[in-house]
Amino acid sequence: MKPMLFGLILLCFATLLTACESSKSSVPNDERNGDQIIAALEKYKTERGSYPDVLSQLEPTYISRIVPPRYGQGRWDYIHYCKNDSFGLAMWGRRVTDDGYVYSSERKQWEIAKNSF
Repeated sequence: MKPMLFGLILLCFATLLTACESSKSSVPNDERNGDQIIAALEKYKTERGSYPDVLSQLEPTYISRIVPPRYGQGRWDYIHYCKNDSFGLAMWGRRVTDDGYVYSSERKQWEIAKNSF
C-alpha cells in the first residue's frame, strides 16, 4: 500500500511541475503580445499626448484586441504614472512564489521580477 501511495504522490508532484513549466513556456509569446500592447500605448501617446489610464482605451483604434497572457494569472496589470507620464505592464504568476514579468516604459525592456518567497 505504501509504495502505491508514494507513487501516486510522485505522479501528482510531477504533474504540478509539468503544469508550472508549460505555463512558463508561454512567456516568450506573451511578451510578444505585450510588445503589441506597448506599441499601441506608444502610438496612443504620440497621438493624444499621454498614455491612457486603462488598457481598454486602446481598443479598437490602437489595437484590435488585447490578448491576455497565458502565463500565471492570465491577465495584464497596467499602471499609468501620471506624474512622469510613464507606465508599467506586468504579468504575474499564479502563486505568490512565482516570478513576474514586467515592462517599464522608462527602461524600455522586459525584466523578470524574481519573487523572494
